[in-house]
Amino acid sequence: MAIDDFEKCLDLLRKLDWPRDQFCITGSAALRLLSKVSMQRGYPELINREPNDIDVLVIGDALRRARDIGKARSSPLDKGELLSIRLRDGKGDCLDLTNAWPLGPEVITPADLRDISHELDGIRVMREEFIAEFKKRSNRLKDEGDVQQIDKALAHKINLAPLPRKP
Repeated sequence: MAIDDFEKCLDLLRKLDWPRDQFCITGSAALRLLSKVSMQRGYPELINREPNDIDVLVIGDALRRARDIGKARSSPLDKGELLSIRLRDGKGDCLDLTNAWPLGPEVITPADLRDISHELDGIRVMREEFIAEFKKRSNRLKDEGDVQQIDKALAHKINLAPLPRKP
């Protein structure tokens, strides 16, 4: 996905106006957003490729609202639902939504989402150590470089928690 499409997809996610504690961006898209924080602090990027889409873990009311606009798909995970939302221009799937996290509890609560994510520009983004663990367990070739970059950041104790906004 080109960077301008990535930004359009982020804008679409923001416009859905879901409760902030009921969704978080996961996977490579989360790494792309966390890379901005990393680079602002003088550290390297966490990912050196553009994500294909934006993966989002969705629960509660946000999930109910997603079902109204998303297209159901079969899930590659052993549990949960998978929904897709396209941009209006129809250039493929923009948001891939699921209500299941393979490394998490069967039922995910807003407290669980807060525990596994940072808030960045009004959107919850999964913390890098949880993304790394998922990518390691998935054992996909495309994720090897991502895992190496995350492990490097974690080994150097790079704090990727976003800085508080100045008033």
